[in-house]
Amino acid sequence: MEPVEKEPLYPLEVWLCADCGHAQLGHVVSAEAMFSHYLYVSGTSPVFRQHFCEYAKDLRERLKLGTESFVCEIGSNDATLLGYFEGMRTLGIEPAANLAEAANAAGQRTWNAYFTSALACEIRKQYGPADVIVANNVLAHIDDLSDVLTGVQLLLAPGGLLAMEVQYVGDLLEQGLFDMIYFEHLDYHALTPLIGFFARHGLALVDVRHEPTHGGSMRCYVGHAGGPHQVASATIAQWQAHEAEQGLLTRVPWMELGERIAAGKARLHELLGDQQAAGRRVVGYGAPAKLTTLMYTYEVPATALEYVVDDNPLKVGRFTPGKQLAIKPSAALYELETKPDVIVVFAWNFFAAIREKHAALSNLVWINPMPFPRILS
Repeated sequence: MEPVEKEPLYPLEVWLCADCGHAQLGHVVSAEAMFSHYLYVSGTSPVFRQHFCEYAKDLRERLKLGTESFVCEIGSNDATLLGYFEGMRTLGIEPAANLAEAANAAGQRTWNAYFTSALACEIRKQYGPADVIVANNVLAHIDDLSDVLTGVQLLLAPGGLLAMEVQYVGDLLEQGLFDMIYFEHLDYHALTPLIGFFARHGLALVDVRHEPTHGGSMRCYVGHAGGPHQVASATIAQWQAHEAEQGLLTRVPWMELGERIAAGKARLHELLGDQQAAGRRVVGYGAPAKLTTLMYTYEVPATALEYVVDDNPLKVGRFTPGKQLAIKPSAALYELETKPDVIVVFAWNFFAAIREKHAALSNLVWINPMPFPRILS
């Protein structure tokens, strides 16, 4: 595959609602451009496989699911999570044709479609109401969230639950994880605005918990308003109080994030400049979407890195957006002609696992660029 000569560029701007404090992108790239053929595969990461295993166990025990239970996942990717509901009736809804095809080939029933209120009616007609609807790292990616929640309300059984997991904007701001802002992530969710959003669609937050994934996520358990589930009122109130105390729904933390970005940019340029001055070969590990945000925001030139590696075979042989860095398999780290001296880990949320996987590599300088660039030799 050859690099693209000219790629479209879009303004990456976060807008904050003055009424409810919800943050979202000001420019929306079409879903078809981003998701019709998708290269992120859930099952690639051992960390996420373990997370999904525990996730499914939590839902099985919480709802006492059995062989007759129906589990529907919105944005099911390669159906790794659905695989942990073995013995139950499951259905994945996945807009990426390549991932839906792979999931069906693996025996996980998957429809290649976007989840809408109209589709929810069709699913209910064929399968009946859903005991569980899962939306894992999906509800930050959808432009018309109102129609999706309408569909959830239509499909969900009276005693069912929506389990939605999204990156938590509180962690993004507190830790300075600006590289998690990119065009696939249209929304940056706090809990307080979501509670009102659920209510407007006949739904109610039942419980919430914090998860370490993606630098910090929240998992919301949502049922029908007035439904049978006991509401974890104290937990929800604690989250809301924390958001108010931190000013999370105001402009203040976003302005502070801008200051942290400026300091991090200067530090990364210093680190890379030192390595290049010493004649060392610098490469990147991981080609996630956040790599592009980081390199453009920190204004890192493409010449600063020789190549990047990724463990996802769907990305190998391609090029990163904009900067056009070649993506190689991680085996390149061991080949004499391409062996690096310095590795910048763009998939920093898997930093420990990556270091452990490549413990055989010696005399390396490892750079973790987030939340503040630093060397971990």
